[in-house]
Amino acid sequence: MVRRLCDLYESWETSNEVKLIILKGAGRAFCAGGDLRLFYKHGKQDEGLCPEVVYRKFWLDVHLHTYKKPMVALLHGLVMGGGAGLMIPCRFKIATEETEKAT
Repeated sequence: MVRRLCDLYESWETSNEVKLIILKGAGRAFCAGGDLRLFYKHGKQDEGLCPEVVYRKFWLDVHLHTYKKPMVALLHGLVMGGGAGLMIPCRFKIATEETEKAT
């Protein structure tokens, strides 16, 4: 998912057809963060996957803070971890009554 997001954001930034990015989660949450079970499982089996995912996610977070097009986050349900990293650089954040944050 992180690789796909990196590719999409790069293509949208250079496209003359894309004027605005709207982020909306599918399902019960905007984004509850990374799959910690997946990191644990792959961390034991494949030493290359976890560092690559973390590097790409941090690269994406930095890139979004300098993004040239306006972004809007439509928040609902949980907004934690990686989801917060995607939401924070958005110029506009719209929350619903179901939006929750980690306390």
